[in-house]
Amino acid sequence: MRDKPPDTAAFHRSAELQHQMEQIGARFLDRVLPDLDAMEELLAELGAGNASAAAALEMVAHRIRGSSAIFGFSMLSEAAGAIEALLASVQLHGDPVVAMPAIAEGMAAVRSAAQALGASHTAR
Repeated sequence: MRDKPPDTAAFHRSAELQHQMEQIGARFLDRVLPDLDAMEELLAELGAGNASAAAALEMVAHRIRGSSAIFGFSMLSEAAGAIEALLASVQLHGDPVVAMPAIAEGMAAVRSAAQALGASHTAR
């Protein structure tokens, strides 16, 4: 049995889709750092006694986790997921203000992962 020649049209469509996903992923990475700046503002609000800031932080972490996973940015997705899980747990079983150092540490991990990904995309 002979191998079929590759379908060049399908190959080109696949390559174009891959290119489009890379472009969208790069735009996503451009938005992550401003999202982290917003998260830092929310963390400050939480420290000032704004209890609703914890839910807003969780929502931003959830969005970063999900979008990162879609683009295959697993390290970024996992770091954001850790913040999301921490906030969900703290809101159910504790005081979010007490968890602020752990939240800040998680945000630093997200920032580091986003910066590393951004640098690798810029180098392309």
